[in-house]
Amino acid sequence: MMKRVKKKATPFYTIGLLALGLLVVGCSVEEQATDAKEANPIEVEPPIVLDCNYFSKNPDAVLRDNPNAPVDYVVTCHLNIENNVSIEPGVVIAFETDTGFWITREGSLQAIGTTDKPITFTGVDKKRGSWGGIFFATNDPKNEMTHTIIEYAGGKAISKATNEVGGIVIGAQSSLRFTNNLVQHCKGWGVSLYYTTNEAQTIIETNTFKENEKPLQLTMAYLGLLKGDNRFIDNSSNKVEVSSQLAISGTQTMSKLSVPYLVRGLFNFEVGKEGNLTIEKGTVIEMAADKRIVVKGSLKAVGTADEKIIIRGETAAAGSWGNIIYHNSSPNNQLKHVEILHAGGNPKAYHLYRGAVALDKNSRLSLEDTHFEGIFSCVLYQQQPSVLTGGERITYNNVNQAGLEDCKTL
Repeated sequence: MMKRVKKKATPFYTIGLLALGLLVVGCSVEEQATDAKEANPIEVEPPIVLDCNYFSKNPDAVLRDNPNAPVDYVVTCHLNIENNVSIEPGVVIAFETDTGFWITREGSLQAIGTTDKPITFTGVDKKRGSWGGIFFATNDPKNEMTHTIIEYAGGKAISKATNEVGGIVIGAQSSLRFTNNLVQHCKGWGVSLYYTTNEAQTIIETNTFKENEKPLQLTMAYLGLLKGDNRFIDNSSNKVEVSSQLAISGTQTMSKLSVPYLVRGLFNFEVGKEGNLTIEKGTVIEMAADKRIVVKGSLKAVGTADEKIIIRGETAAAGSWGNIIYHNSSPNNQLKHVEILHAGGNPKAYHLYRGAVALDKNSRLSLEDTHFEGIFSCVLYQQQPSVLTGGERITYNNVNQAGLEDCKTL
């Protein structure tokens, strides 16, 4: 006969006592931890003051993160950096009114943070332009800013040679590797490359420009430095300004950005005799009043049906800017899947101004799948001998408002 075996049950009061014991132990551990914190509180340490002579007294300084200091360093003066300065991840530097760093020809600045521990350059006052900014007047290859935050700068020009204001200003024949940074809340420019820059040692990649007065400016000679992976978010003027100061030489690519380029300056936008410019599909270019695109080298602007290249006036009115003039016979000269708007200004001043696109003697252009609209002059002015190929799927609307008699119909 089989014997029945009963399962032994655990009494309910035993479970209750066990739970109560765990609760008491847990409370005891938490109370002990709180008591330990109160008995040994973490002291918040004050920042180190960087006075006017700090870097001269501390050559080749290394600025380090203090975990017990919310702000590691306070700058109370316009500071010249005349030797090598490096800043470690996690450092926070606060600048008083109108102070900043000026890295001289003999100096260098290396600020390399990490994703988790960025280096922060901020103002004591949290408002646009509360401090000056950082000016690079040095071509040292050690110059680098990576994983940093630059904010509330642009209040006063830091350079002794210019009145340019912004978070970062890269001066004449200077260089900087500038990658994976956040530039925000700056007065003037977030970053300015207005002056001539050492192209071989300068990189502007994977940065975010947010809520600045103006995010970025550069001279047209260095368009290739700016890559399409930079982001532009809610800046007051959310455009990248291109200064028509130095002609494009060598091979350059105008990368597609999430915002338009705005061409301004004293001169026309010029591709020099030794220059070759390619404009990426989807790029938008705005031209300031009376500005022209003058091609003495080659200009290739090829979009797609879905991502057209748009060249338009800063002001959306017929004739608000000049035109595109081709002066040479490069086989790379091509316009395809392009929209040209608001061109043809001042057509009676000079014969090559008589078309939104003009071909000088002995020049060449392949033109197709292009739309013209709001053109004050002719769509095309072609001076012979010149070579125009393609000519297919050219459309236009509201053109020749000037009533010119020698416009060519495509």
